[in-house]
Amino acid sequence: MKGKITLEEACMAPDMFACEADSNEGLHASPTYSKKWDKCIVDIAGEELKTMEKYGCSYTVLSLTVPKIQNIHDQKKAEAEATKTNDWIANEINGRRDKLAAFACLFMHDAKQKGEDPRRCITKYDFHGALLTDFQHAGKDGSDYLYYGQSVFDLFWQVVQELDVLVYLHPAAPADYIFESNSRKDVPYRPSLIFSNGVSLYLLGMISNSVSDRFPKLKVIVGHLGEHIPFDFWRINHWFGDIKKPNGMVAKKTLAEYFDEHIWLGADRILFSVYSPYETYCDGFTWFDDHTQLGLGDKIKTGRSNAKALLKIDDYVDHNVPVTK
Repeated sequence: MKGKITLEEACMAPDMFACEADSNEGLHASPTYSKKWDKCIVDIAGEELKTMEKYGCSYTVLSLTVPKIQNIHDQKKAEAEATKTNDWIANEINGRRDKLAAFACLFMHDAKQKGEDPRRCITKYDFHGALLTDFQHAGKDGSDYLYYGQSVFDLFWQVVQELDVLVYLHPAAPADYIFESNSRKDVPYRPSLIFSNGVSLYLLGMISNSVSDRFPKLKVIVGHLGEHIPFDFWRINHWFGDIKKPNGMVAKKTLAEYFDEHIWLGADRILFSVYSPYETYCDGFTWFDDHTQLGLGDKIKTGRSNAKALLKIDDYVDHNVPVTK
């Protein structure tokens, strides 16, 4: 199937990548394996684009890879890195907007800037929204965690709603007390298991704290097949509404209603991604085209039309190519 849109493809400016590679080499994968993605992650207008085109990906939304700006607890450094990274990505995709787009990376320390920075990226660079990890490190040593369901973040959500763009909530590296309590033997499982727990809990925390009630037009997406939430959805929804809301919970609707209105999950809200360069376009596209048990209509929705409508993409390479399988 041609004309696919992918929404979680990683990038990082070369100087920032060099620093992260020195400090984190071998943390989530063997150094031998990780070297396979080094070129794509920094060369988005070259190696990444060439790989996309080879496997028939027509439009990709790029985002800063982990640990992202939310890992930087110092506000001035986080602001500088966010600005530099957004400027770098904008320059890399300039002149290639029929194939490449981006989510903004943001620092989430200062109340005023929480509103101004996304506005700059959306209006100046025409980014599709922002990608945030589930909490922002803050404080002198980074041990303070800022969660976006609190009212201090309302200015940010107000701007996101006003601009009518989406926020992608992505897992952060686990909080220190979780990270350090697990032995290094569990490293291969962190991205697939431990990371997902955090974003699942904090997404539910945002809902419980009534962010969606205060900003009824918000659009939030989560990756990795919805983290763990879809598998436990009935039970969570049952206790959220049918049994009794916990004392102090201010959310007004059922969990199912919030997901139906604000969170992109479900047949008409599933979005396709590869997670390049950590996973390959070859594997992702072969799986989607040849092994998914989807009818043609659902394949078109998942592969491109859901994303095209959500991101308001009018035109891109191959978007009108007929789909036959």
